[in-house]
Amino acid sequence: MKLIGKPFLYQATFPPALTGKTGDVYYTIYNANGSVYTAKTQAGVNELGAGSYGVVLTFNNAVTLSIYWEMEGTPYVASETINIYDDAEVFEAIAL
Repeated sequence: MKLIGKPFLYQATFPPALTGKTGDVYYTIYNANGSVYTAKTQAGVNELGAGSYGVVLTFNNAVTLSIYWEMEGTPYVASETINIYDDAEVFEAIAL
């Protein structure tokens, strides 16, 4: 579970042949309504190994977003939904 203020690793895995392409990997973060939350960037992207790339992100409010990965010059993309929860809300729900 991803909580407010806690860092979490988000990653995308491309074919292993695309190792060593950190300079070509970008991500964009979108709000649930499709508007841009964070514009296309390479900020913080690191290679994790064999075509896998990631970034550690922290969010300061409860929100539902999506992260969209792309590798420039290739047809490869990846995406996932990001759900950030307020831990107070989570513990209230458990107490019920």
